[in-house]
Amino acid sequence: WQEPFFAMQKFVAFVLSVVCLGILEAPSCSAFSSILVARNKFFQTSSSSFRQSQACTERRSATCFAHNPIPTILQLKPKGVLDLSSSTRSRSSVKLAAGRSDLDVRNGKNGANKGTMIYLLVLANALVFMLSKYGHVSTSALYLNHQHAAWYQLVTSTFCHANIQHLSGNLFPMLVFGRLVEEELGGFGLLVAYLVCGVCSNLASLFLLSATTMSLGASGAVFGLFTVAVMSRLSVRYFSWRSMIEAVVFGYFVWERLISEVAVTSAGGIIGVNHVAHLAGAGAGVALVLGIKVLLAMLERGESSARA
Repeated sequence: WQEPFFAMQKFVAFVLSVVCLGILEAPSCSAFSSILVARNKFFQTSSSSFRQSQACTERRSATCFAHNPIPTILQLKPKGVLDLSSSTRSRSSVKLAAGRSDLDVRNGKNGANKGTMIYLLVLANALVFMLSKYGHVSTSALYLNHQHAAWYQLVTSTFCHANIQHLSGNLFPMLVFGRLVEEELGGFGLLVAYLVCGVCSNLASLFLLSATTMSLGASGAVFGLFTVAVMSRLSVRYFSWRSMIEAVVFGYFVWERLISEVAVTSAGGIIGVNHVAHLAGAGAGVALVLGIKVLLAMLERGESSARA
């Protein structure tokens, strides 16, 4: 059974070599000559692949696989990606290959950091609901009571939900757009955006809705994440075609949601849905991103004037 396995492994490695080494590493050659270059590079190292792999199997040594000459994903060095071969790792620092890196070096992201703050926010919302629903812990004091409001309720009410439908309806867009915000602003920036948009949406509800209202839910903060995620990707100075595609796709979704909220609110709204919080949260997200950009521009002007 080993011969078909290693034959398939060699075939897959050859395909990867053709795509990555031939097409990307030799763009000046023609397509046919690029394939020949990749083929020669592959078969220079693959002639003894089966023999060494078979010896590794017989000796049962895990270290043998580190010396297997079959090219791996980390050993392929197309333009614009990090060279992670052993020769590069022995150097004092890892350098980017020629061309624009697929990694977002502008924001200091290395592709490995997936972010954890959004998952902590999701867990916090789910934990509060689980305690109130199945732990028989009363969380009504955390709701925003418009008649006797406490300052902490502006924050705590954004982590409370009435039922499982209310919770799941908020967690899904929170996870999707929260990850986008964390990619751009980091974990602390995501937390600030969530809290600022949630508090602003609760303040708008407190002043515009009836005193007998009880407000709860993360929807105001989620609508804020909608606008923050889209606007943070709109940058003329640091243009990226990937960011622009994301801004268009997610921006259209957010635009439709906002138009729907405005139409429903102008028609009288839906009982039990806080449309004011939705619109206020989205507006807070826009104001937050614009404020951050203005602040950064002022700091840059101050630094340039100080240098002059």
